[in-house]
Amino acid sequence: MFYNKVFILLAMLSLLAGCIGLNNATPQIDFYTFEYDPPGTTPAVTTDYILKIDEFHVSSVYDDDRLLIRSQAFKRNEYARHRWRANPGDLVADYLARDLAQTGFFRAVVRTEPVPDYSHLLTGTVEELYQRIEDGQRKAILSLNVMLVDESSAPGDGTVLFQQRYTYREPLPGPGPAGFVAGISEAMRKFSSQLVTDIVEALGNSMDRQ
Repeated sequence: MFYNKVFILLAMLSLLAGCIGLNNATPQIDFYTFEYDPPGTTPAVTTDYILKIDEFHVSSVYDDDRLLIRSQAFKRNEYARHRWRANPGDLVADYLARDLAQTGFFRAVVRTEPVPDYSHLLTGTVEELYQRIEDGQRKAILSLNVMLVDESSAPGDGTVLFQQRYTYREPLPGPGPAGFVAGISEAMRKFSSQLVTDIVEALGNSMDRQ
């Protein structure tokens, strides 16, 4: 009888420990990134320009890997247990490097250090990246400020070719975090396509003046 009681007690302790372990288990976190095809822009010429994609800073409110939601004025919430795979500024810079490289307009597009003898520098700031409700519709908001600098004469002391702010407000194609990320991806696709066009135009004008 004594051994039966001991066995039952041990079994109960084991079950209790298991329940405690389940309750304390780390919740699963889902990670997200952009998904879109590179723009189809193909300039008519190929140049000897080497473009360096510098770090894209992120405004302090959005300098985070959380998927943020504007639930009401002055307030930011998040999708719990849902995160960007990398900092939003790094994601933007990496995808721009991919998209600009595939145009064939540049001799090289580079992100890593050191970058010798680059002719142009692209840098910017992610000013807004969040979800909100506008006119009863959920939208993904993406706003960036971008600057292109000609460094061909003296790296570090270049000429600003343009500085432009881009803002996109995309309706979400579905609910939840997946819908938000899909909306941001569409905004990023439109931004990248417009930026490629603007860069090619600015550098084409610069070549004409030389």
